[in-house]
Amino acid sequence: MIYYLPERIYAILKDEEDIRTVLDNVDKKFDEYDNFKDYITGYSKIVGKPENREMYLKTDNKIKNLLHQFPNLEKEFLINNGDVSLEDMKTWFNTGMTNGIDLENKFYLLSNIINKTEDHNEFVIYMDKYVELYESLDNDEKIGLSKYIPLKYMFASMYMMGLRWREFEVKLGIIFFMMSV
Repeated sequence: MIYYLPERIYAILKDEEDIRTVLDNVDKKFDEYDNFKDYITGYSKIVGKPENREMYLKTDNKIKNLLHQFPNLEKEFLINNGDVSLEDMKTWFNTGMTNGIDLENKFYLLSNIINKTEDHNEFVIYMDKYVELYESLDNDEKIGLSKYIPLKYMFASMYMMGLRWREFEVKLGIIFFMMSV
């Protein structure tokens, strides 16, 4: 489905007729594409059309109204929909529960901070925080999370492992160089 909704949000909205109709319409617009390249280029064409932009905006507003009674899910939708600035996401992450952010939203905040940051040092810091947060959980806590979260964890942990290995190789090279002098 091109209109991405995290599992917790989808579970609440899947039976809403207005939302279901929009999601079905979005899916139908992509049925004509039979390969990945056409699908990706078609996405830009479909989303760029004014009538489709209007459909997305109306749907977003409907979803926000329906989620208003679920503060954590409303935040999750805003985070995943790109409605929160990078600086606000960092603030929300750092203030945590005082800002209505639950565990799953902390992961979505970290993921979106990682995706939006342009500074490599900051990227590494938040990748490391993602890995640390995931590894700090017990298995029962992990089971209840969105399926996206362990996938992002695998990516983040492999990246951090590669980065640490590279740092180790550099240090090892310096040691060998020093020993040979």
